[in-house]
Amino acid sequence: MEAAFQSGIASASLQVILERFATFALNEIGLILGVDDELRKLEKTLLKIQALVDLVEDSHAINNTKAWQVWLEDLKKLSYDADDLLDEISLELSRFKSNSHPQIYTNKTQVRDMVFSTFKLGLPHEISKLQKELEGRLRMLDLSCIGIDELPDSIDHLKHLRYLNLSENRFQKLPESIDNLVGLQTLKLRNCFELLELPKNLKNLTNLRHLDLDVKRQLNSMPSELGRLINLQTLSAFIVGKEKGRSVAELKNMRFLRGSICITNLENVMNVMEAKEAMLDKKPHLNKVEFQWNNFGDRFIQQEVLAGLQPHENVKELQVTNYGGIIFPSWLSDPLSCKLVSIHLQSCQRCTILPPLGQLPLLKSLYIESMGDLVNVDHRFCGFGTVRGFPSLESLRFHDMPNLTAWKGLSPADMPCLLELTIVDCPRLVTLPLLHNLSCLENLDISRCPKLQSLPEEGLPTSLKTLIIVESVILKERCKVEEGEDWCKIKTIQKIEIDYIEIPRRSQRI
Repeated sequence: MEAAFQSGIASASLQVILERFATFALNEIGLILGVDDELRKLEKTLLKIQALVDLVEDSHAINNTKAWQVWLEDLKKLSYDADDLLDEISLELSRFKSNSHPQIYTNKTQVRDMVFSTFKLGLPHEISKLQKELEGRLRMLDLSCIGIDELPDSIDHLKHLRYLNLSENRFQKLPESIDNLVGLQTLKLRNCFELLELPKNLKNLTNLRHLDLDVKRQLNSMPSELGRLINLQTLSAFIVGKEKGRSVAELKNMRFLRGSICITNLENVMNVMEAKEAMLDKKPHLNKVEFQWNNFGDRFIQQEVLAGLQPHENVKELQVTNYGGIIFPSWLSDPLSCKLVSIHLQSCQRCTILPPLGQLPLLKSLYIESMGDLVNVDHRFCGFGTVRGFPSLESLRFHDMPNLTAWKGLSPADMPCLLELTIVDCPRLVTLPLLHNLSCLENLDISRCPKLQSLPEEGLPTSLKTLIIVESVILKERCKVEEGEDWCKIKTIQKIEIDYIEIPRRSQRI
């Protein structure tokens, strides 16, 4: 285990020192009881230090700062001190050999006494002192991508470590001693796909700010009482458990969370009050939130839970996956408190009515996918009141809507900024709303909608640049060059592609 750890961080610039350590340990210093352990410890420390020196030297951004240059020179000096110490040991051993009579010193005790006398019992102290100086300066350690499958318990000797990168290795678990690195601020475990759990006392790392791993893909559950990490800023996901210490309430005091987070296994949240304990509305630094269920439980409970998970108004992106409610909470379409820019509703199979998302003034991207019970989309989708009609929407996508039969209810002022409209895998869709007033629309993709009867009677907007029609047999027939009933509606479009074949521009000009 130690050998794998060492080989992972060794590099060429200290190779001479390390080779000399190996020689001493096997041939000479191994005779000195109580000293060889200290030398081995120093060897490990030099390996760690060298990894950090290489990291800093390779970083142009760091090298350009005066403070880091001074620090690096200081660190190198300590490594040279270690080399000097080896020179001193070597010299004394040489003197010892040249001045001794082999027949007089015949056992390890005599050799030990002679060397201790020569160094005045100071060697272990000097080595230990140098080791502590080296370890005391180690703040960053990058062991990523080196193929190790185990980390030694001695990692906790690096008391001043702030940054530890173990990404892309084959760990199945981490040593519990890692919990003693109380100053650690960043722990990176990206792509450690054999790692199934984190140390049970990870809660002790109260200074941790960044826990960087793909929680959903790498872990089965969260360690207990993770909520004690109140300084945490980076956490890609939280797996909700049923046990005490693993509930969604563990997120309550993590008020510094930023970036994105996915809260999964929400079927383990039982009511609205429990959901509110996560206090997502008090986390202003989050910009993306995903809510994920793994099964369709009681629809009323799931509706309550989603209502209680209202995020802070600063959140810009929202994804809701496998939600089992029939309707969505009012906060999702509140123009005053909801500043969402992107929404993805995925596999909300029981939903029968889309929320009035047209009331969201900043919404630019909307992706609605796999809603099995949704049959109609009408004017309510665009909203009511002074803000309505998707004033900022640029991209709208309907995908895998097996029972959607009709979309209607667009007024002339709706979706004034829409650039892309995609309708895919809607096998029962028969009619489309009026589209000719979408004055910014550039791309229209209609794929695998075999029952769609025609393009809108009023035609398509003159702004349209690309039209794609795939496996929609009725539309394909109606859009035949010069023959189809809808050809006149599309002949001026720059690019037309039907069943993966692009219609030549010459045909379009006829």
